Amino acid sequence: MSAPASPVPPGRSTGPPRGGRCYRRRIVRPSLLGPVALIAGGVAALLVTGGKLRMTQLWEWYARWWPLLLVAIGIVALAERRLDKQNPYPARRSYAGFVFLVLLLAVAAYGDRGMRKLGALAHPDGDDFFYHFLGEEHDAERSLDRAIPAGAVVEIAVQRGDVAVAVSPDAEIHVQAHEVVYARDRAEARRGFARLEPRLSVSGNIATLESGESGGDQSGHSDLMIQLPSGASAAITEGHGDVTVDGGKAPVRVISSHGDVKLGNIASSGYARLSDGSFTASSIAGDVTLEGRLDDVSISDVRGQVHLQGDFFGDTSLLHVASAVDFHSTRTEIHLAGLPGGLTLGSGDLHLDAGAGPARITTSAKDIGCTGITGDLHIEDVNGDVSVSTALPLGAIQIHNRNGDVTLRLPKNASFHVEASARTGDVDSAFPLPPSSAGPSHSVAGAIGAGGPGIELLADHGDIHLGRVESGAAISGGKNPRHLRDSRGEDGQGVKDRPTVL
Repeated sequence: MSAPASPVPPGRSTGPPRGGRCYRRRIVRPSLLGPVALIAGGVAALLVTGGKLRMTQLWEWYARWWPLLLVAIGIVALAERRLDKQNPYPARRSYAGFVFLVLLLAVAAYGDRGMRKLGALAHPDGDDFFYHFLGEEHDAERSLDRAIPAGAVVEIAVQRGDVAVAVSPDAEIHVQAHEVVYARDRAEARRGFARLEPRLSVSGNIATLESGESGGDQSGHSDLMIQLPSGASAAITEGHGDVTVDGGKAPVRVISSHGDVKLGNIASSGYARLSDGSFTASSIAGDVTLEGRLDDVSISDVRGQVHLQGDFFGDTSLLHVASAVDFHSTRTEIHLAGLPGGLTLGSGDLHLDAGAGPARITTSAKDIGCTGITGDLHIEDVNGDVSVSTALPLGAIQIHNRNGDVTLRLPKNASFHVEASARTGDVDSAFPLPPSSAGPSHSVAGAIGAGGPGIELLADHGDIHLGRVESGAAISGGKNPRHLRDSRGEDGQGVKDRPTVL
């Protein structure tokens, strides 16, 4: 009896026999990743067009979590491979296109900042690693000294290189330039040095110092050490490099496309707009204004106001601000009348110590811990626990948390009127307040002492805890309390957690 014929896959006509291995290689089935990717992309687009999600938020989420997509592709590949083992004609699939698309979008989302963090462009010789392929390295030193009008505005434009500004011992501007170019011969090196040569021009009360050519050949850099008269204000435009300003009595303005900015010991105001980099400011007599896309931010000892607005991807630390604090990002808004203590923001935590009201905090996906708060306080959170410890004088307090617990501790001898309601949770109180309940909702209300400021607590999905704070006690955190850390950290540059948009 002859052996039964082997099955023929659907859609294949019988014909001359072919090798089984070659025959199976021609069976190609599409992966499930295609439909899944279309569904996910459609849902994301619908959320954006429907106003439920900002495109910047979606892009920032992708910049942080894109490695999970590679994990998902691997899981789907393993599952499909396991299913194919049960098929007499295993399918042949390719995932290279999906992997390439994920990596391409990751590079676009990160930009140069992300590539540096990934270490893809890291090299012990610094950022100029790839320029070594253009030729040998050539170095030159230049100096420039010139008198400028008293109280002049000095406009400094550097295309590539670090800028360090200090106070001049006299009424002149002093410039020391260290130039590096990469060239195949001396003639090409001379042309490179000519492009990097610092050029100073004075017109009326404005002095302009330039190095490099906008849009020109940037196969090199020029690091400038500049000394300005104490009364001269600096307006710095940096293309690629770090900026440091130490000292001076006039305002400082910095616009940086790619690099870190540090301001210190300025007897006036400071403004900075960064596209990519970290910012540090200390001992500023006037206001500090910061805008743009930033990594770590550390600001301390400011006698004026602090205004921060933009996208913050690292840790933000504020310490000792004499006047108002305003913080605006895609996820968080903070308004404080003053900050005698400190404020730190990480990817999932917000800690405020010794803040002065009226204070307002609106955020999402963060655990909020506040200690030693005086005056009025308003907090709104979406996903996270809220824990507040107040001090006298006590102000009006409003806390609304959608998903998470609310813990409020009040001074031992404080007088107030409270209304606390947990819609789907419990309320426990250390004060003699009559409880009430209606289905899953529990609440307490009443006056303590002689009455006083009104306190409103609302937890949509979580519990409410009311307690007392003994004199000198400091309590912070939520279910898992964490005391406010020194905002400078061990390295003096700010607390380190994990980078994400705040």
